[in-house]
Amino acid sequence: MRLYSTIALAILLTFSSIVTAQVVLQWTFTGTHRGPLADIPATGKQVSVPRGIAIFRIEGGKMTQGQFAWDKYALLQQLGVLR
Repeated sequence: MRLYSTIALAILLTFSSIVTAQVVLQWTFTGTHRGPLADIPATGKQVSVPRGIAIFRIEGGKMTQGQFAWDKYALLQQLGVLR
């Protein structure tokens, strides 16, 4: 996910209690493309990518694994890279 940090996203997740060892989140991210993304220079465009899913495994109160699925093509379309 570090590759996508140049899109200028602000994400903060706080869990007050965890009942099981697995947490599933559905999320949407929004942000402004202010820095390079791989070989795509900053466009200054606002982006919004809906319906991402993250699955985390929690052990000893810490995240030990994470899997993420989201529509990367929607992001690239909004940046004008794909049609």
